[in-house]
Amino acid sequence: YNDFVKALLFPDYTRPDGVFNIASHFPLDGVIPDLGKCTLSHFCLPEKHAGSALWHIFCCEDSPNIRKFLRDNKHYWGSGDPIHSQNVYLTPELLDQLWQTYGVRPFTIFQHQGHAIFIPVGSAHQVSNVTGCVKVACDFVSPENLDASWHLIEEFRQENQKGINQWKEDILQLCAMSWYAWRSI
Repeated sequence: YNDFVKALLFPDYTRPDGVFNIASHFPLDGVIPDLGKCTLSHFCLPEKHAGSALWHIFCCEDSPNIRKFLRDNKHYWGSGDPIHSQNVYLTPELLDQLWQTYGVRPFTIFQHQGHAIFIPVGSAHQVSNVTGCVKVACDFVSPENLDASWHLIEEFRQENQKGINQWKEDILQLCAMSWYAWRSI
């Protein structure tokens, strides 16, 4: 773990004690926030052979069209949010239909051994392991992404109010996290 933390890119943001990682200012004797959906980086570490993964990462602004595509074309049958439910993988054929119908195209990234992928908060994304690999996620909340984090929390709150998906209540604790970060300044 210590070697992994020492190797993190942009340590002021990504390390658990990074000064720009808002979560790092939370008191150690408190209930530590679950950053879950704010995961912003993944590292590919192979077991025996060079691992690789295929990522599709969408712009945040494309989320409404992705939701509409999944619902209108019957690719998502649930009653909750088609993105947050994480029940649909867009195949190459579906990605082509999404492009033809809504002009939405993801960034496609092949991740190889030692590569890090940073995912902006709120960006719909999917990953498929091409070869065997072990992935390690590093969670952090940066000051630049507080607005997007607030928006994501509001989406989860709306899901809770609908009674469709019961997300844990404010597991990110963004208000408290921001307060502790402000106090430590």
